[in-house]
Amino acid sequence: MKDKRVRNKKIIYNSIIIFNILFIVVLIAYYGYRLVYYYQLEHQPAKEIKYLSEKITSQNELVNEGDGLYFDEDEEMFYFKGNVTNNYLSYSNQLWRIMKINKDGSIVLILDEPITAMTYGTTNEYQTSFVRNYLNQIESEIYTGIFERVLIQPEIYLTNTSICTDTITNIGDIHCNQKANENLIGLLNLSDYDLSGGKNGYLNSNISYYTATKGNNNQLYYVHAQGGVTLTSDFSEHNYGIRPTITLKSEIDYLSGDGSESNPYVIEPSSDTKTIQVGNYVSYSGYTWKVISKDTNTYKLATTSLLTDTTGQTYTRNYSSRTNIFTPTSYGSLAYYLNRTWYRTLDTSLIVDGTWYIGNYQQNGVTNYQNIYTDSVTAKVGLLSVGEFYSLEVPNTWLMTSLNEDDDMIYTVQEGSKYYSDVIDGTHGIRPAIYITSQIQVVSGTGTVNDPYVIGGM
Repeated sequence: MKDKRVRNKKIIYNSIIIFNILFIVVLIAYYGYRLVYYYQLEHQPAKEIKYLSEKITSQNELVNEGDGLYFDEDEEMFYFKGNVTNNYLSYSNQLWRIMKINKDGSIVLILDEPITAMTYGTTNEYQTSFVRNYLNQIESEIYTGIFERVLIQPEIYLTNTSICTDTITNIGDIHCNQKANENLIGLLNLSDYDLSGGKNGYLNSNISYYTATKGNNNQLYYVHAQGGVTLTSDFSEHNYGIRPTITLKSEIDYLSGDGSESNPYVIEPSSDTKTIQVGNYVSYSGYTWKVISKDTNTYKLATTSLLTDTTGQTYTRNYSSRTNIFTPTSYGSLAYYLNRTWYRTLDTSLIVDGTWYIGNYQQNGVTNYQNIYTDSVTAKVGLLSVGEFYSLEVPNTWLMTSLNEDDDMIYTVQEGSKYYSDVIDGTHGIRPAIYITSQIQVVSGTGTVNDPYVIGGM
């Protein structure tokens, strides 16, 4: 009987030992698995970033206040707000700011600075405006798409840009319930300016420029130089800045850059061939020039600074004592000086005759950039016109555009990137422009303002 009790105790004892061993083994297996699982989770290789939208959202920690990248849960949209400095992007040799990433991954951009200034149109509707014609190529209409033509492969990179068509009657109630999506290039929507932080955000460039947003009574909203928003009804006569907006397609590859101004995001592959583009800088004949436009046969260049006299001071003079028409044969005029006296100081080996458009800005009571193309003169040296790229960059300088023939006035550029019409016997600085042949070679340089292309003949 005693032996039986001993055997039973041994069986129970051995069973407990076996159970404990099995329990320990299970614990080791379970926690060992969890340890390996979470270690691998924490130390898994970083996901390869392919698209620009992925780079932006992974590089920026989301914020709920202050400056940075926000997320709108209702719209499922990311947007930058405040004084951010890491939303720069380079495309088509222009510097842009990233405003938002839409739900579908497309990215809305705005040009960092106004490309030019002009009158808006005869009504406050973007679709019928002169600005829309300037930015977008309109089938069967000449002198349209001035801006679109400088964009590189838009069919690869861009999709149409939405314009808010709401009429905003109360600046305290900004919304975008109705949208038109008919154009490749647009202007800033007031709702996007509001999202950016308004005058406290990165879109306040201390320059006046148009939005595409309508107010009551044929009025239009614009951003003034202090960054506030106000209504204007004189858009058919006043020249406010033009900051184009575009939308990148959703699956655009990220190539390089961190979004800073000095190292913007890059989406276009680099090329070993140095190709001169609009906006590049060129060193030629002792001057640094900016490329204003290009076509198959020529480049149009303008100096990056005003002419100086022998003492190094800015050389100022009148436009003419007779007429506001740019006339190279009119003795004593600025046109005569540029094409006779100053032209002789240049290396003329690459300079060719150019067509300079001198049509009156206002015709039949309508002030439209397209009117300027109705008349022209041929000359070696000219000036920039109202509505030309980069014409706002150098203040206190003559342009070659008149409002009409009878008022003895000509447009100038003043401080604050504004056009101002002055009498022809006033005095201003000179920013000459020339056409050079496209049959040239780039000897050195990278085309930036600090390292301009050095060019020579073929």
